[in-house]
Amino acid sequence: GDVPLLATVGENGKATAIELVADSAMRKYLLDTELYDSAANCLRRWQFIPALRDGVPVPAKLQGVMAFRILR
Repeated sequence: GDVPLLATVGENGKATAIELVADSAMRKYLLDTELYDSAANCLRRWQFIPALRDGVPVPAKLQGVMAFRILR
């Protein structure tokens, strides 16, 4: 399934404040199947290049979709 997420990437390039961006029916499904937990845990492990303002790292919002597929 696809897990739509919104996160803040801090000055250190790490994702924090990860939120699920979905309607209530999709939210329930993603929480029940633990797809959100898997996606959020994966995102927390990634290292991002932080946004810059006047050459100084600043927090920034990041929105995207984490896609999970079953390989056969």
